[in-house]
Amino acid sequence: MPGLSLAGFTEREIAEVLGWEEEAVEKIVRHYVSRTAAVADQVRKLDAAGAAA
Repeated sequence: MPGLSLAGFTEREIAEVLGWEEEAVEKIVRHYVSRTAAVADQVRKLDAAGAAA
């Protein structure tokens, strides 16, 4: 499941795919996805959106 987060799926999308509550997904992502990986994913999203300077 953390792989879905790192692949760019939102917590809501992950919850829908797995049939879980969004809050449960949020807790799991916070626990298993390291802060560094989460920040790297945010930078990747910004780069893809052309918003990074």
